[in-house]
Amino acid sequence: MGADAPDPHGGFAGRTIRVAVVDDQPIVVEGLLSVLNNMPGFLVVHSAYSGDAFMRGLPEQGAVDVAIVDLQMPGTDGFAVLQRLRDERSEIHAIAYSFNNDHAWVRRAINSGARAYVLKEALPKELEPTVRAMLQHGCHFSGLVRASLIGKRSQEKPTRIDWRTVPTREREFARKVLESGDPTYFRIAIEMGVSRSAVNGYYRWFHEHYKVQSRVELVRLLLNSPLEE
Repeated sequence: MGADAPDPHGGFAGRTIRVAVVDDQPIVVEGLLSVLNNMPGFLVVHSAYSGDAFMRGLPEQGAVDVAIVDLQMPGTDGFAVLQRLRDERSEIHAIAYSFNNDHAWVRRAINSGARAYVLKEALPKELEPTVRAMLQHGCHFSGLVRASLIGKRSQEKPTRIDWRTVPTREREFARKVLESGDPTYFRIAIEMGVSRSAVNGYYRWFHEHYKVQSRVELVRLLLNSPLEE
């Protein structure tokens, strides 16, 4: 494998993944700690029962790779925690988890900064593959997330891409965005054999022509516009 080959582990291979957990139910926290500490290569370094306590204690833990955030908590709820992590600790990969599978709820979590969404009823079987996929690709758009993002467009007047007008490289970029759960732009650059700035340019093309304001909006647009060969 050449020196420029993408890392299938997203840069986390060979080291312990440090995890932080917040949920207002102690029994849920204890369950997550048990599951995570029995996952090879994972270590829970911080846990809390409220959003405020979670954010206060986070700086004391040093590096944290993954945060698992309950959405429905009194006081500072999970959405507020996700927004603060996005704004203050963007290096942390945040997973939202909840019993709620409402599409609007999922979209709000993703827009607040979650890089993945897991239903509590699916734990623990979906937790490890979700975490690993998220670390590998930067975020993980499960079937629930994709359906939720499409659902928002279905409630609005849908925007669809006219693929006849899309340049070849931008079309290739669009395919890569939807491959393997939305790979990072760094990985896309390696796979396309171009610079990161070139990939940013492909994204700007969709921003200029279809007014997308974020990767989430780009994915919504692509999911609503099946790529024509």
